[in-house]
Amino acid sequence: MATDAILKVKDAELKAKEILEKAHKDALILKEEVKEKVKKSYDEAIKNAKKEAGELKLKYKNDGEAIATPIFENAEKKVSSIREIEESKLKSVVDLIVERIVNSNGDS
Repeated sequence: MATDAILKVKDAELKAKEILEKAHKDALILKEEVKEKVKKSYDEAIKNAKKEAGELKLKYKNDGEAIATPIFENAEKKVSSIREIEESKLKSVVDLIVERIVNSNGDS
């Protein structure tokens, strides 16, 4: 009977060892699966963030152009109107400015 009990204990120890080894292997497999899922989630998050950043960049670029376009058009009109001023009118304005500067400095 004592041998019987010893054999049963030995069998129980072997089964326990097998169960522990299987649990350890299962834990390693689960660890790798979780690691892979985390990597996929991370990659997906980065991909989504880059996509969203690109969309925001495009949106703000378009918004900026919508604001800037009328300003540039207005500036172009002013430049065109200045360029269309006749040379004789410019000369008379320049002469007037020079006369005022000379007279104000000459009176000092």
